[in-house]
Amino acid sequence: EETLYFDALPDAYSLVTCRTYPPGTTLLAYFVCKIIGYSEGHALIGQSLLIAAALATLFCNATWKRPVYTISLILTSIIVLSIMVYDDGSSHLFNLLVDAVMGFITGGTMLIAYYYRHDFHRSFKANAPILFLLVSLKTSGWILFCATAVLSFILLAHDWRERKKTGVKMRKFAVLPFAVGTIALPMLAAYMWRLHVESTYTGLKTFEEDKFAFSFGSVFDNLSARSAEFIHTVPYNLLHGVFDISTINGRLFIFLNIIAIVMIIILAFTDRKYALLRRGFLFSNAFIAYYIVCLFFLYAAFMVELDAAKLASFYRYYGTAVIVFSMVMLWCILDTLFSTEKFPRRARNLSVAFILGVSLAIVSQHLYALYEQPFEGLAERRAFVSKPAEDARKYLWRYESILWYCPNANDSNYRLVLSTYEMKTLDCKWIYHDDLEVDAGSLKELLSSKYYIIVTEDLEGFWDLLNSRGIYSENNQDATTYEVSDEGGVFRIWACEG
Repeated sequence: EETLYFDALPDAYSLVTCRTYPPGTTLLAYFVCKIIGYSEGHALIGQSLLIAAALATLFCNATWKRPVYTISLILTSIIVLSIMVYDDGSSHLFNLLVDAVMGFITGGTMLIAYYYRHDFHRSFKANAPILFLLVSLKTSGWILFCATAVLSFILLAHDWRERKKTGVKMRKFAVLPFAVGTIALPMLAAYMWRLHVESTYTGLKTFEEDKFAFSFGSVFDNLSARSAEFIHTVPYNLLHGVFDISTINGRLFIFLNIIAIVMIIILAFTDRKYALLRRGFLFSNAFIAYYIVCLFFLYAAFMVELDAAKLASFYRYYGTAVIVFSMVMLWCILDTLFSTEKFPRRARNLSVAFILGVSLAIVSQHLYALYEQPFEGLAERRAFVSKPAEDARKYLWRYESILWYCPNANDSNYRLVLSTYEMKTLDCKWIYHDDLEVDAGSLKELLSSKYYIIVTEDLEGFWDLLNSRGIYSENNQDATTYEVSDEGGVFRIWACEG
């Protein structure tokens, strides 16, 4: 919203408090809205396009000549879309948080890396821009980038070895541009953002000074300052969260692992090919283990002990990893079932129906979030502030000092936050007709400190409030936005005009 409003990234006067958070999806939404026009819905479309692009990688081997396989992948997309729902009940289709988006992009880059495992030049060309974006979404994108880079190098090394076995000559430095580029481009993205933050925010001498910044140097310093009892409690809580069958994440993680193990055993005894499934199973679980270790350092070294003890936001963080795990595992399972030779068609279709059916049942309580808009009835509640704010923006600019008037104090906290969002200023204050604490002295003090007044409704009541506190003004025009000035204790209030 702020980037679109001012055509600039946040600066030292921004309302954005997470100053070191990279602006990846913000910039995507910005350019989408510049093309098709701004609305909050259009910003969501921008992010949804990114999600759709990531899910499209599931269909890399799809063809309508195998309709059952293609339909199975469509159902897989629905399953992974339904894994995460945020605390407010909204899905990533109605929310601009990036945790789920990072999961989709990471899963997509892993599938691209596997698809181009025999052509590392194409793999680099396809994945390098995506990895650049991944670390530009959030600082924790580096955790996912490292996992993707490791997979790419493993696949590259395996392909190199297989080529040498067949006598294919490989140039010693053929992979050097790939290796350097895979690492250098994301590092360039991080360096560019770091320069922006340090040059933009006055008073911020180094990037690490921001409370949301991550620094490897502070990890062990922070760990040494924590109690031994606390350090020992975090791993137990994390493992309990991973295998918690009361959550969708836990149930889906356990179920897909069971399916993979059973399939590997059956295929091994029937002498059928299952290398893809075995490798997918091993890598996916290694990824989850690696991700949980990273979460351990996050909770143990950086988070406040009270929040870390109850694993604050764990469901959201772990949901990112489960999305990656589910995309890779379901794709490996389906590809193995549909590509294994001499596999009875009926048995295969029944197996696919069972696996996808149970997976859909596990995420069923979240399916509503894909089509049902959250916050039903919020439009009317929000219009109370957004409509007068829309009128006020015709006259007011950024950083203004604004006094808001409303007949009653219902929903006061929500109105304060929303008015800050709508007018892009922290200098907002609300007064209410039924607020007995606003006496003549405090009201005069408020009027002296503000430059504008926005009346949401009940204009007559607003003038009555002023008169009842001994404050009189001429030119009581009907308007929504007023300018106020203190002329030696005498207040002049007049309607803003274009």
